[in-house]
Amino acid sequence: MSALLIAFILSLVGRLAVIRYQNLHGWFSADIDFSGVQKFHDRPVPRIGGLPVVLAVLVAMICRLFENMPVGGFGFMLLVTTLPAFGAGFVEDVTKRVGVSVRL
Repeated sequence: MSALLIAFILSLVGRLAVIRYQNLHGWFSADIDFSGVQKFHDRPVPRIGGLPVVLAVLVAMICRLFENMPVGGFGFMLLVTTLPAFGAGFVEDVTKRVGVSVRL
């Protein structure tokens, strides 16, 4: 199975799970602040939507690593290099306390 198809299916299922089970993780992941210029939601929205995407791509790259070592290795290393940016964004999504200069 193609790594792209694996990543798509896993991220879709993961994202649907994040939406469906928001009641379990909403106390730390939902954006409940509705005041702000760019805030237009009527109810709390989970902010951790990138987590299923990164996990799906990680699984897909591991599968690709077993299929084709050079291509999988390159994709895996590319994914590893994006983890600091993902980690910073994830911390900001959960804590909601990271300033603009740190995000930039």
